[in-house]
Amino acid sequence: MRSPQVLIYDTDSRLSGWLRDQFQDRKWTWREVRSPESCLRLLRHAGPNVVVLKVGLDLQAEMRLLDQLGRLYPETRTVLVSDLDNPWLTSLAWDLGARYVLSPPQPREQLAEIVAGLMSAASPGHGGVGGSPSPGTIKPPSPPEQDQGAPTP
Repeated sequence: MRSPQVLIYDTDSRLSGWLRDQFQDRKWTWREVRSPESCLRLLRHAGPNVVVLKVGLDLQAEMRLLDQLGRLYPETRTVLVSDLDNPWLTSLAWDLGARYVLSPPQPREQLAEIVAGLMSAASPGHGGVGGSPSPGTIKPPSPPEQDQGAPTP
């Protein structure tokens, strides 16, 4: 089995650099990819994989890549990261196979824990967070219900 691999699809290196710093003690392979073709090519070899997909520059191409990841590599865990608080985008990402969607108001700092949990689920014994629930089943919390004024008995 190959060593665990984290692919980061982003237009700049800030997200990748931050994540790499968080996991410098892990023996994971880190790759920054800038094109859908590169991302899909790197996933051809079996092994535990997590893809961090930063969206917002070209949503059509990014959602197409998410769809391809879900269809071609269903065992790959994908985290979609967005700067937009957009319920439609979040719902679409879930429907296309994202295991986790990180968007406002969720803090970006949660990304390291999410990646570790997904890698733990993908590759037990390869340095994930032991005992953490698999974020693959976690959905964002529902918005709070609005107060209707009078308490209910």
